[in-house]
Amino acid sequence: MEKLTFGKINLLYFLIALVLAISLSGIFTINIQREIISGEPDSFIFISFFDIVKRNILTFSDPFAGTDFMRYPLGINFRLNTDGLFAILTGALLSIFLEHTVAFNLVIFLIFMTNIFLSLVFFNKIGKLYNIDDLAGGRPVLSAFLFALSPYFLARILGHLNLAFIGGFPVLIYSIAVFERKLRNDIPFDYKDYARLFTGILAIAFGSLQYLIILAYIAVAIAAFFLLTTKNTFIKTFNKIIGQLTGTFGVFFIIFSGFMVLFLFMFGGFVFGLFTGDLIIFKNFTFDVRLIDFLVPNSFLSGWLTSFNNSPPHIEKVIFLGVPALLFWLYFLFFSGKKPVQFTLLGFTTAYILLSAALLQLPGYYEGVRFTIVLQLLISLLVLLLPSFLNKNNVYLFVVLTVISTFFYVKIPYKTEIPVEMLSVIRQSPGEAILVLPVSIRHFERNMFISYSGKKLLDGAINQSAAGPKANSYLAENLRSITCGVDYRDLENPEQLYVETMEKIRSLGIKTVVIERVSVENLEEFSSCKYFVEFFYRHYAEQTTQIFKDARYEVYVFK
Repeated sequence: MEKLTFGKINLLYFLIALVLAISLSGIFTINIQREIISGEPDSFIFISFFDIVKRNILTFSDPFAGTDFMRYPLGINFRLNTDGLFAILTGALLSIFLEHTVAFNLVIFLIFMTNIFLSLVFFNKIGKLYNIDDLAGGRPVLSAFLFALSPYFLARILGHLNLAFIGGFPVLIYSIAVFERKLRNDIPFDYKDYARLFTGILAIAFGSLQYLIILAYIAVAIAAFFLLTTKNTFIKTFNKIIGQLTGTFGVFFIIFSGFMVLFLFMFGGFVFGLFTGDLIIFKNFTFDVRLIDFLVPNSFLSGWLTSFNNSPPHIEKVIFLGVPALLFWLYFLFFSGKKPVQFTLLGFTTAYILLSAALLQLPGYYEGVRFTIVLQLLISLLVLLLPSFLNKNNVYLFVVLTVISTFFYVKIPYKTEIPVEMLSVIRQSPGEAILVLPVSIRHFERNMFISYSGKKLLDGAINQSAAGPKANSYLAENLRSITCGVDYRDLENPEQLYVETMEKIRSLGIKTVVIERVSVENLEEFSSCKYFVEFFYRHYAEQTTQIFKDARYEVYVFK
C-alpha cells in the first residue's frame, strides 16, 4: 500500500508539473514551427549546438567532437562548449526526429516540467526524511514552487538554457540529507547513498558547471566556519565520515570511478582546457545591478510587476526572489527567533547582495548573480523544514499565490520569430560556408544559419570561455580588418586591406554573403566592420546578385 501511495503521489506531481509547464511556458500559444520561446539571442547558440551534436550522433562520431561550423575553416574545440548538457543533449536527440524550432520549444517545455517535477518529488522526500508536518501535503508543494518557479528561473529559460535547468539542486540536497541522517543515527552508508550523491552532482553539472563551482565555494566556507566555531564537533564528524568511507571503500571506489569516467567524458574539455590554456578564465562580470532589482523583477521579464522597476532591462539583472519568497525571507530573518537560522540566512543574503553587485569577486566564478538560485533554495528549504506562519488553512493559499505571481513577473508567451523564408533561400544558396556581415563573434543570432541553413560561419558565437586565441586565430590573422571591435581610423590603407581580405574569403569557396541590416545600423560610427559593409556595396554590386531582401536581411551571391 505504501508503494502504491508513493506512486500515486509521484503521478500527481507529474500531472502538476505537466499542467504548469504547459501554462507557464506558453508553448500552445505560439506558432511552434515559426516561433521560439525566447527573449535572448543566446537561444540561437543552443539551437546551433543541438544541430552540431545531432550531426555527430547520426555519423556515430563523438557527440562533442570538434566542428568547423563555427570559426570556419579551422573550427573550434566543441568540448569547451558543453555547458548546459541537459538542454544540448535533449535538443540534439529531438532534432533527429523534429524540425529545429519544434525541438527547441520542446526543450523549453521539458526543462520547465523536469524542474517542477524533480523539485516536487525531492522536496517531498526531504520532508519525509525529517518527519515534518507536511500540512496536508501543501508544504513540500509550496517549497518546490518557490524554488522551481522563481523569477531567476523564468528569466534564464528565455535564453540561458544551461542555467535554466536547476532540477539537480533538490536531488543533491536530498542525497546530502540522507548522509546527515545516517551519520546522526550511526547507520552505515551503502551503495545507494553514494549513487544518489554522484547522481545529484551530475544532475547539477548537466545544468551548468557554474553551479558546481559556487557549491564548492559554499562547501569550503561552511567547513571553515564549523572548524573555527565548533572544532571538536567538526573533527568528530569528519572522523565518522572517514570511518564510514573506509568501511565501504570498495563500493565507494567503484561508484566514484564510474562517476569520474562519465564526468570527464561529458566535461573533460573544461578540465583539460585549464591546463592547455584553451579555457578562458574571466574576471568578474558586472551588470549594473541596482537596489530596485533586488526588490522588483527587472523589466527584462516584461510582466506587469516589472513596470515598477526603472532599471535598464537585462537578463542577468533578474535577481528578485519573488513576492512569496520575500515574505518568508523577512519572517525567518526577523521573526523566527532561531538565531542559527537567522545567522545562516543573513550570511547567505550578504553573499547574494555582494556577489550580485560584483562587490565580492571569487576566482573562477565570474558571474555572481548566479548566487540568487542558492538563496532561493535556502528559503525553500526553510519553508519546508521549519515552523512558520504556515498552517493547513493557509498553505495552499500561498501555493496559489506563488503560481499566480509568476504571471505578474513574466510576459507569456515570450517569443521570437524565426525568419523562415530567408533561411530557406540561404539553404539553397551555393557553397558550404557563408560570409555574414558585419563580421562579429558577439552577434549570437547568426548561429541560426548553422542549424536552419546548414551553412558554416567564419565567425559564429560560442561560449565565451571557449573563445581563446586558438579559436579566434583565423579571424585574428586573416579577417581582423573587417571584424567588429577594430577602429577604421587605426587601419593603414583600409580599402586595400578590404580587397585582400575579400580575396582570402573567396579563396575558401564562399559565394554567399548575408548582410544583417539591423546589426549594421547599430554599429559604432568608426567601426571597421561597418565601413566594410559600405565597401561591399560599392565594390561588389556588379559582381553579385541579390537573391533576398527584407527589413532585416539582404542576401547576395557572387556571379
